[in-house]
Parts: sequence; structure tokens; C-alpha cells
Amino acid sequence: MASVVTVPYWTDRLLGESEMLHLRNNALWLMTGNNPRLSDELSRRCIRLRIDPRIDMPWLRGGFKHPLITEWAQENRSPLVHAALTLIQAGSRAGRPLHETRLGSFEKWSEVMGGVLEVAGIPVSSAI
Repeated sequence: MASVVTVPYWTDRLLGESEMLHLRNNALWLMTGNNPRLSDELSRRCIRLRIDPRIDMPWLRGGFKHPLITEWAQENRSPLVHAALTLIQAGSRAGRPLHETRLGSFEKWSEVMGGVLEVAGIPVSSAI
């Protein structure tokens, strides 16, 4: 896992076969867990989030702004893409500033995303 999240190409054996595969790795890797214990090697490749629902049984909570978030996102895809492109364009017009915070193995991504967020006035410490 520690290797696959940072390499541009992944090589491994096809399960049940002796054939080797060499595949482009442009996936976004996501994991969830409750208090996971990560090795130093894996933890430096992760952005950890702590979500506190402030309720004992979070699966029973309600009152969300968008209760069916997947459907809402699909129905509002165009304005969401427009908003993302607006943020990127603002960063470009500001001269594509690069943020000084760099995450190991994700240096370029964290520079660029940090710069876009900074131009948008979003504190990077809360996002990266």
C-alpha cells in the first residue's frame, strides 16, 4: 500500500495467472478506519482527518443540508465543476503561487493545491 500510493505505474502479477501487469496508476486511493495504526512509511503518505459527529450513533443523525449527497452532486455537477474551475482560474490569475507547505512524496500536489486554497482564502492548515 505504501508503494502504490506514490508510484506512477504499478507492476504486479495478475491473480490466478503467471502474467505480469504494468498499469498506469492515476487512481485516488482512499481508506477509512477507526483509530488506524499506520506505519511511519504509510502515515507520511496519508492526510489524516478526524471527524467528530458529536453523537453516539452517527448513522442515526439527520438534518443534513443535502441528505442524498450523491444524487445532489450528480444533479449539481455543472455548478460544482464551475466552482472548482473558478478556484483554479483565480489561482492562475494570481500567478500560480506555490504554497510553502510540502507533503513528502506529494510535493508538487501540495504546493499547487495549497496555492489555490491560499488564493481562495481557505486556511491551508485546515485543508492539508
